[in-house]
Amino acid sequence: MAIIKCGRCEWEGPPEKCKASMNPYHDMYCPECGTSNLDTSELNAEWRLQGRKYGYGDGNVLNTGS
Repeated sequence: MAIIKCGRCEWEGPPEKCKASMNPYHDMYCPECGTSNLDTSELNAEWRLQGRKYGYGDGNVLNTGS
């Protein structure tokens, strides 16, 4: 299971613990400090292994590239 890491308060946990974002540019927020500065690289890697594409980059920012 992927672990999300906060870049501000050092919180780490599963994506399910994060708060959902209403902002189209970020997928989730840290449940502790509320920042969108999250490392989602493990989640991206997990999705790639499953043959899926996570729509946000390793830094929790909408991937507008191809």
